[in-house]
Amino acid sequence: AGMWLNIYTSTEAGGAVAPELKSSPILTIHIIISILLMANTCWIFVIAAKYKIKSWSILSAISLAAILLAAAEGEVFVKTEDNLASFIMALCFAIAFCAYVYGMIINRFRLVITNEEDE
Repeated sequence: AGMWLNIYTSTEAGGAVAPELKSSPILTIHIIISILLMANTCWIFVIAAKYKIKSWSILSAISLAAILLAAAEGEVFVKTEDNLASFIMALCFAIAFCAYVYGMIINRFRLVITNEEDE
């Protein structure tokens, strides 16, 4: 959704997000997806911290930081249409995505939760 917005739509520089939501359903979808990603990342971080899964705790913290920075840069981009803000959003997505892929690989594609009493 973000690439579609960058290529095929434009926002008025100096605009706010709320008016843009009314005129761009793609932007609305993009923001909803980012909120869901933030919620999912927070959930993974809480579960990993609760069960002391160090790898997922670290990787989800990295992902959350990247997603929050991407959201902040998205706000900047909507207001200014600054290309650097768009690039930082894309870079933050890549960082979060790579952190998740790395986490899935080192944890064999699962959020490993073990009960220490069973061992």
